[in-house]
Order: sequence, then C-alpha cells, then structure tokens
Amino acid sequence: MRHFLSIMRRPWFWWLIGVACATGGVAVALYFFARGVPHAGEEARVPEVYGTAVTNDAATRATGDAAAVEEAPPARTGTAQPERREREARMPQQSGTAAPRAPAAEDSMSRAPSERMVSLIPHLTAKECAAYRNRFWLYPEPEAQVIAAERRLRTDDPEKASLLRAIACIPQVTWLVGGDREALARKARETVAAAAAVEKIPVLVVYHTPDSRRAYWHTLAAQEEYPNVIGAIARAVGPYRAWIILEPDALPLSFSYEPSARRVRLAQLREALALFRRYAPRAKVYVDAGHSNWLSAAQVVALLREGGLEDADGVSINVSNFYTTASQLRYGEEIVALWGEGKTFIIDTGRNGRGAPEDGTWCNPPGRALGAPPALVPAHPSLDAVLWIKPPGESDGFCNGGPPPGKFWLDYALALVRNRMEDAISAP
Repeated sequence: MRHFLSIMRRPWFWWLIGVACATGGVAVALYFFARGVPHAGEEARVPEVYGTAVTNDAATRATGDAAAVEEAPPARTGTAQPERREREARMPQQSGTAAPRAPAAEDSMSRAPSERMVSLIPHLTAKECAAYRNRFWLYPEPEAQVIAAERRLRTDDPEKASLLRAIACIPQVTWLVGGDREALARKARETVAAAAAVEKIPVLVVYHTPDSRRAYWHTLAAQEEYPNVIGAIARAVGPYRAWIILEPDALPLSFSYEPSARRVRLAQLREALALFRRYAPRAKVYVDAGHSNWLSAAQVVALLREGGLEDADGVSINVSNFYTTASQLRYGEEIVALWGEGKTFIIDTGRNGRGAPEDGTWCNPPGRALGAPPALVPAHPSLDAVLWIKPPGESDGFCNGGPPPGKFWLDYALALVRNRMEDAISAP
C-alpha cells in the first residue's frame, strides 16, 4: 500500500491515468456511434399506430423483401441480405431496418383491424404524418388524393384534417388506370425509379381491361392496343423492382363469360404476364383472384391453369372489397395449396375493419371501417403482405350517394376513420 501511494505521487502516474481515460472515452464513443444510439430525447416521435410498432433497432433488419423503415425523410441505410424462402428468388434483397415481423396466427390477423393505437394518428402533426408515411417499407404514392385533401383541410377544417391523417399518414399504392399509354409508362417509370432511390417496394395496380362484363373492346383497334399499353408499362418498369397487381376482377369475371370470350380474356392476361416477364424480370406479378365470396379456390386455380398463368408469382385478394382478413387468409391459403408450391398472395385490408355487409354490397357500403395498415408478413409461408390497394376514401361509383368512381369522397373517408376509432375504443 505504501509503495502504491508513493507511485501515485509521481507525475508520470497521473499522465498515464489521463491517457487511459481519454482512450477509454474514445472507445466508448466509437462503440455508441457504431451502434447508432440516439441522443437523449432523440427517439423518433412517431408512435405505434394501428398496433404496428416501428423500430430503429438494427437487430430487426429485414429478410428478403422486408424493406427499409426510415427515419423521415427517406434515406439510404445499411444493407442486410440474409437468405429467405426460395419463392423470393425472383426479388432482389432489400436493405434497411424493417418493422417487426407480423404474427402468422389467424387470430392475430383477424384482430389487427381493431388494435388500440389507431387513436394516436389524429394527434400527429402534419410533419410527423409525412415522417410516419415515409417509414413504411412500401413506397407511398405521392399524388394520392387523400394527401391533397388533408393538406387543404389544415386551414379550412383542422379537426377533419387531423382525422383524415389516419388515412393520409399511411402509404397508398399507385394505380395505372386507362388513358394514354405514354402517360401510363411515364407514371410507372417515375414511380419505380423514385422507390428505388429510397429502397422501398413500389406497388403498381394495372387496371386497363375493357368493360368488366365483356372481354372485347368497342373496336378492334382498341383491342389490339392492349398489349402495346402493357408492353409500354413493362418496359417502363424495366430493371427496377416492383410488385404488379394485374387487372383487378378480370380473372374471376371471366368465369361467367361464354367460352369464346373467356378465352379472349385469359389470353389477354397471359400476354400481359409474358410482357412483364420479358421486360420487367425483377417484378413480382400477382393476378387478381377476387375474394372468397365470389369464386371457390378450386375455380380460381382452374382459371389460372386454363389461362396458362402458372408463371405468376401469386394472386391478390379482396381488392376494393371488405371481407375480413381472417376469411381472406383462409381463402388465399386454399388457393396456393391447390395451385402449387412457392405461390403466394396479398390481401387488400384498406376498408375491411368491420368486414363486408351481410348482403354482400361492394359499392360504397355504409358502416365500414379502416383495416390493418400495410405490413409484410414474413412469418407466414404464403402471405406476402397486407396492403391498402383500393385507396380508402375513394368512391366505388355513384351508388349509395357516391361521386364518380375513383374520386375522393371526404365524408366516406371520415366515416371509415371514425368507425375504426370507435372499434378501437370498444375493443377489449
């Protein structure tokens, strides 16, 4: 002890202590810098909403298609590329930090629409709303009508604007509907390029088939133009990653056609799929399969096989409809079980919070509610994701007092939000 005290009196001893402390401090600082630990009070202000937590923990980095969850605004992050199922081989790996894996259990899926945290979104500021929208793995359509509506309401009616953020804060997919083929191709190209810049998944809904009740256009020239339109879109997607939802309702509607008309429609879908395979090899293509109250799983698979659509990655289910996630989960599982190994499906959950009306009304039925927000479901063997495919708040048509199809309807949108919040409050 006496010897140690004598050493402490030497100047060089304290010089060594100083060096050691400085070195240790630098080491600690580098450690925390490398881990990305935020400063006190710097945790993301965006809360858990709809029961879907957003995390910045690097330990939850995505596998396969699980995409970047960003601090806002979107920015590139480190790359993690662990191996995923063989069915994902068509899609490249994606970098960034993902939202937590969703449970595969049917009970958890069916309960998602009434999670308790929905009431938090209306309390987000406009800036926080944009930040939350940009944290999803899904590329948000920047021209979504609900975003413009929420922006206008900030001064005209701030209370309604805050309610509308329950939709505006959630990313919408991109619809390519009718119109000039050059304009459609330009929109597709801009979308996939912008999504690639922030390492997110763009979802394009290709909706270009003719009148839903027949497979033929009004003129032969218009019919011959269809592959040119799809080819232009496919070339626009080109080398980029994308999810393609191919022609909502087209396949199930063909079931009721005369055999000759059905062959025409199936040939259209087959050629469209082939064009995406040829010009957009990194795209995942989902042929729309309607919903469980329309055709049986066996009928859907029979149409897929009759149409030569085996090369599709999967099917989309419940697009623009209201059936519960649990019922559509079972339906999708039945389809892929009959169709073949490696096939997958996605579910539209935008407006299915209360399920479909008992009478099956599909056009602006009252009393509906928002459903579970977009989420990847890597824990499930065949469900790729739930998405808001039909933008909540956009009209189905003139029925039930609605505006023209596709036009944003504020009163209906607010009803979807209020009903969702009411369900969240009353949930056990």
